[in-house]
Amino acid sequence: MGHGPPDEYIASLNFDELPTHNGHGRLPAQSYWRPLVLSEDISLYAPSEAEDVPASNNNSAATPPNAILTHSNVFTLRMSMYTTLYGPLETSFEDYFQLIHFFAQPWEPSQDRPLKITVVGRRYMPKETENDFVRLEHYYDRPGNFPMFTELSMAGFDRLTLATIILTYADDGTPWPFFLDSILIRFWVKPRETQSMSSSPSGPPSGPPF
Repeated sequence: MGHGPPDEYIASLNFDELPTHNGHGRLPAQSYWRPLVLSEDISLYAPSEAEDVPASNNNSAATPPNAILTHSNVFTLRMSMYTTLYGPLETSFEDYFQLIHFFAQPWEPSQDRPLKITVVGRRYMPKETENDFVRLEHYYDRPGNFPMFTELSMAGFDRLTLATIILTYADDGTPWPFFLDSILIRFWVKPRETQSMSSSPSGPPSGPPF
């Protein structure tokens, strides 16, 4: 996990430190990804090593060797209700994050069908009764055999409590599973006076934060 200024942290979720065997691996408990909770319907792959992966997906990891595969056409990220970390990064984060960018590639892409990636974010609002959403649609005319880059840093995807990535074929809306890699996230640190007012649990969570 890299770090920026003292009041924020930037994390790149690329899954490359996780072990695989014959191209398959297991994602650890959700506590591993604190302060984020990821979709449950996902699997860990090393696409270039897995025999069940089509040849067109051998390069699906933007940063080899690993990527994750969604078993539906939807992937979600949301802030954990408990955002305190321990160890070298013992601190508390604000209840929101920024989704900066990610790489995605459909399972067995069809090069003659355009793809649509839709990203929807729910923005943090002080009052629980309020909702504020941001949405982006990105079209790819000819998806190839390499991951597609989606940049969100200038699209208003900050102060999010939840982000959803959806992949469909643009011509008829057919949902399609996809690989996802190198998800870049920014977190903000709570002011120290706020942290001191927060209660801490009796012990640290299992596994490193990222």
